[in-house]
Amino acid sequence: MMQHWIESGITYDLLLFLHDKKSPQYEDDRGKINREQLLKACLSKSTLRKVFNGFKFNHEIGMISSKDKIRCGKLSQSYIFSNKENYYLLEDNIDLFNLKLEDKMGFVAGTMFWVRADIFKQWIHSIDLNDIYNKLETGNVSEPSLTHAIERIFGMVITQNGFKFGNI
Repeated sequence: MMQHWIESGITYDLLLFLHDKKSPQYEDDRGKINREQLLKACLSKSTLRKVFNGFKFNHEIGMISSKDKIRCGKLSQSYIFSNKENYYLLEDNIDLFNLKLEDKMGFVAGTMFWVRADIFKQWIHSIDLNDIYNKLETGNVSEPSLTHAIERIFGMVITQNGFKFGNI
């Protein structure tokens, strides 16, 4: 969808990232709770106004998701660095070394979030997203993986462009 968005030339203020979270680890009670937390933060009637106001009134916020799913600072380091080898596999597609692996990074565990569209548009304008998509694993994906590396890169783009995470 990101490739289609870029090629279409349509402009948006915000983008919403959602997916089905249908991996087997999300079928137990804990997984269902995780999925519900992410969906509620992104879509519930009670949180949408908070999401839109968060972006409108705090220009430092670049990404918003469930407070229980945002991993920042020391909490995020082991997740980010466990995927280090996978970042190098994406190097031909993504200028990773404008993105530095550092402890101030964060990401949304579960990859469901709202983001300022212009942050991602500036970043992905020269990336072959279809090639990256074709490299991603299918089925039940566990750590470390290219899929999880992309999840972390989304967060790196936010923090390294000077933005912060907002939470619901």
